[in-house]
Amino acid sequence: MNRTLILSLLAATHAETRRPLVPITSNGRSVVPTTSTPLDSSVARPAPVVRLPLELHTASKMPIVRTLLLQIFVLLSAVCCFVALGPSYDGLLMPAGALQLVSLITYFWHCTRCYAAQLIRRRIESMGPVDQAGAGIPNIRWTARAYHYETRWHRVTSTDSNGKTHTRWESHQVQIATHVASASVPVQQWDYGERRVGTPGKQLWTSVRAIFRVCAEDRHAYEVLRSEFRHVHDRDDHLDFSETVSLGGRSLRRKDGYGEKAWEDTQYFLLVLGAARNSLAKVGAPSFLTYVLVCMLMLSAPYLAWLASKMRAVGGSAAVEYTRTFKLDLHAARAQLDLTGQALSERARALEWRGRWRGLRLLTDVAMHTQRAGSYIR
Repeated sequence: MNRTLILSLLAATHAETRRPLVPITSNGRSVVPTTSTPLDSSVARPAPVVRLPLELHTASKMPIVRTLLLQIFVLLSAVCCFVALGPSYDGLLMPAGALQLVSLITYFWHCTRCYAAQLIRRRIESMGPVDQAGAGIPNIRWTARAYHYETRWHRVTSTDSNGKTHTRWESHQVQIATHVASASVPVQQWDYGERRVGTPGKQLWTSVRAIFRVCAEDRHAYEVLRSEFRHVHDRDDHLDFSETVSLGGRSLRRKDGYGEKAWEDTQYFLLVLGAARNSLAKVGAPSFLTYVLVCMLMLSAPYLAWLASKMRAVGGSAAVEYTRTFKLDLHAARAQLDLTGQALSERARALEWRGRWRGLRLLTDVAMHTQRAGSYIR
């Protein structure tokens, strides 16, 4: 009795609160159901997923040290280029120039991708646009492309210095696509959930870490449908398969862990209160043009130090996670994706014709090699 009570309490502790499943209509809009149907108790439910707590990305994590090191690297490489211009270091100008180019590319790549650059590039005055993007309907799209390579021959005629004409055969490989298929995964139902840490909007400046997630409720069903789609459209020697998942106009990256299949993307926003438009905090808010100017003048490290101190004085940090969980109906999805016996028959016919064409191309290549050898003998 005590053991049963303890297990039930543990299950209740790890259970995640979610909103009811929302069916999707034909026009892509969600409809809130008026009645709820209880789940069948005989169906095995997946184990609860325990997610890690949300991390607050504060101003103390400004990449000041790394930015300063990259600036020193750029300046030292510039000194090396200046020294290599002297006559005593002949032959070192090219390596020094390459070092300077690498240092500049690394520095500017860091300036465009670091935490501070994302804050400045995504400055907002309310959480409305971010919440709207996180609550949108994701799109999962599969694309399969079957192809093979063929050898193409062409005759090349050249004239030497003595005026004699020579003819030779040259070959090159050509990629031939024979089948292309693209489709969106037919999702039966969507579930929405979110987690928040911190209080965005309480401070004048707030660094918001937003996580956009899409995950499958039944990982096995998704993998089965995905493998069947690949198998049906694998109709040639090679197959390129791509899987794209987007939410609110953002492409998500695949991330498997904690017993689930998920796609995620993390972005950082700088929330500046709209009521602070006439205040000094609003005037001192970082702008994109100012950031570009300080990066070009090699003053990004002092600027980041000032921004970090400003964030500690008038700012705060928050984190929010938007999760869209989808459910699949395998039978309905197979019918919508045309994964039927007819599709398998078409695949078998395509592979059969491909085998016959491969044999014909082999005979053609043998004939071309024979003709090429005969031209060399003559």
